[in-house]
Amino acid sequence: MRFVLLAVICLLAAVVVVAHADPASPPAGILKKGSAPRVEMDVDEDGKVDYVLVNYPGGLPEHEEFDYNRDGQMDDFVYYKDGLAIREEIDSDYNGKIDIWVHLSEGKYIRRWERDLDGDGKPDKSQDF
Repeated sequence: MRFVLLAVICLLAAVVVVAHADPASPPAGILKKGSAPRVEMDVDEDGKVDYVLVNYPGGLPEHEEFDYNRDGQMDDFVYYKDGLAIREEIDSDYNGKIDIWVHLSEGKYIRRWERDLDGDGKPDKSQDF
């Protein structure tokens, strides 16, 4: 349980760090307006895609996907509106099912956190901030 809690805290911290980036000057140009409609990367060079960025037709990001445990299945999904992160969905136990939802405001502030504790795909615990 401590490992899961630590993993959740680390993932939430990553959301806050990424969300603090100014959308007008994204890190390394990855989220720059006008980039390719879909970008796939094999960051660890194991032959499997572990990062995906999908852009709207106008070039702003629609969503990102991350594979943190290198199993070929995406574990973390960040959704955007008008270039700002609005929601993150996380599979924290790597079983292929989303079990954490983080709702953001202004692209960087966590306004609500939800957790599925029994594996039914629905939040059982939530907290508003």
